[in-house]
Amino acid sequence: MITIRDVAGEANVSISTVSRVLNNNPNVSRDKYNRVMEAIEKVGYIPQVKDKQQPAAADFVSDDPEFAGYILIVAHALIKEAVFSIQENAAEFGYEVIINYTDGEGYADKNLYRYLDLSGNLAGIIAISPSNDDRIYDEEIFRKYPVVQVGSSSRQLGDFMVSTDDFRCAHDMTSYLLRKGHRDIVMLAGENREMAMGYASQRETGFTVAMRGSGVDDKDIRIIRTEMSLHGGHVAARQLLAEEKLPDAVFSMTDFAAIGFIHELEKHGCRVPEDVAVCCINSEGDYNPDIRPKLTAAVQSYDEIGAESVRLLRMLAADEVSSGRKSYIGYHLIEGETA
Repeated sequence: MITIRDVAGEANVSISTVSRVLNNNPNVSRDKYNRVMEAIEKVGYIPQVKDKQQPAAADFVSDDPEFAGYILIVAHALIKEAVFSIQENAAEFGYEVIINYTDGEGYADKNLYRYLDLSGNLAGIIAISPSNDDRIYDEEIFRKYPVVQVGSSSRQLGDFMVSTDDFRCAHDMTSYLLRKGHRDIVMLAGENREMAMGYASQRETGFTVAMRGSGVDDKDIRIIRTEMSLHGGHVAARQLLAEEKLPDAVFSMTDFAAIGFIHELEKHGCRVPEDVAVCCINSEGDYNPDIRPKLTAAVQSYDEIGAESVRLLRMLAADEVSSGRKSYIGYHLIEGETA
């Protein structure tokens, strides 16, 4: 009987690569995809029809001599720059990456966790933007394997994290607006789901502390809770446009909400930054200098964050570090046209 192992041998790839091709996983290069498909035709392999939610443990076993194990990414927010960086840096050390995207809803593919565990090849877990109220972390796999958190920190996942210092980043951006002479500054912050993620609460605290430091009373510190998306930015702009007077400046927790906010203002004839200054925090890969007006932003390097998270996970897996470690990757200010 011709098996997946025969296909892998003919294509000169690992069994896990063949499995990813058969399951339409996008994380396969075009070259390997073509080699696997040609091998399937050459050896006459007929894939077995099975429930995609019930993988076989053998699918996670590799005969690639350079294979070092799997890294599981559990992503509550799909920060593509971080994911790409983790994949690229993991590959250099022989790791393959599997992604479980929860969409911020705490969905856990328990079958995936089970079969990764049974395979004996799971090196560790990288949790992107984990939430403090996710029950999925009660799963045994999160206690059994080393975990590195990226972008924020959940109390349930231990003390190993790689991130930007979100408090300092938001504090610095607010101070930047204050130095520009703005005093009536409104923050666009996330709704409950976003605020459950550590980075969001740290950014809000940084904004609040900076405003207090400038002499603004707590009762005058203004925060609008809205979806951190283009739509959320539009909604926040309409809320402020309905007031008698626009604020001096708006600091958005994310770039998407900032862009939506600016577009809605422009639809109503308001000018940025002449009528309202706008700045935000975003990631390096998302920063698009072709967007007009060019955003003023604190830009995080998720390329470096992803690379450092893989290095830290390798150290944990090798028992080279035992006590908690939080690594903060720097950010830089891009002074665009919006503030």
